[in-house]
Amino acid sequence: MTRSPSASPWVFHPDDVLEPVLRVRLDPRPDHLRVVPVGELDDSSVDLLRAAVEHALAQRRDVQLVMAEVTFCDVAAVEDVLRLQRTAHDAGHRLVLTGVRPFLLHVLTVLGVADVLCPHLVRRVS
Repeated sequence: MTRSPSASPWVFHPDDVLEPVLRVRLDPRPDHLRVVPVGELDDSSVDLLRAAVEHALAQRRDVQLVMAEVTFCDVAAVEDVLRLQRTAHDAGHRLVLTGVRPFLLHVLTVLGVADVLCPHLVRRVS
């Protein structure tokens, strides 16, 4: 028996097809692996990002995490990115965030981790 999606946008049925909130593209480069998350980064989707970064580290490669297509990022995801950066560092590799959009830079700044995750974007006041 096939079922069409719910007629009301407010009603969810278990057979309704939901789009994934996050996709991750991998773009190998000669000296590193570009990991490009697309969509929402939160506690329910960060496992996919973690798997991609761990894959790169298993290949003994640095990681460029391109955040330009991230549309949402919660605290749990930021904590995971911090853990991934530590894991990369402990393995002798780098994890660098690029393409950080203004909303995400604001989140990272409010959480006090912008200077750790993307120091190249933080203005130093002397």
